[in-house]
Amino acid sequence: MEWQEFLDRYVNNHEEFVFKYKDIKIELLYAPKGDGFSVYLVKNKKVIDEKIYSLPQKLLSDFKINGKLIIDIWDDLEWK
Repeated sequence: MEWQEFLDRYVNNHEEFVFKYKDIKIELLYAPKGDGFSVYLVKNKKVIDEKIYSLPQKLLSDFKINGKLIIDIWDDLEWK
């Protein structure tokens, strides 16, 4: 999937996604209470980081994995 298609599906359609980056699973989901968008990083079946954002655009522009934005590691992601 190209970045632009992902953006449309995530930002406009509010689809949820799960990726793998190296040994970290990245889950882009709705926040548990439905009041935002959450990102979970899971390693060895344990949540190592989680954040909730009010807008998906904010999540994509602010959240970093190993110091990199999701767009910066896009070509290295493995789809789940």
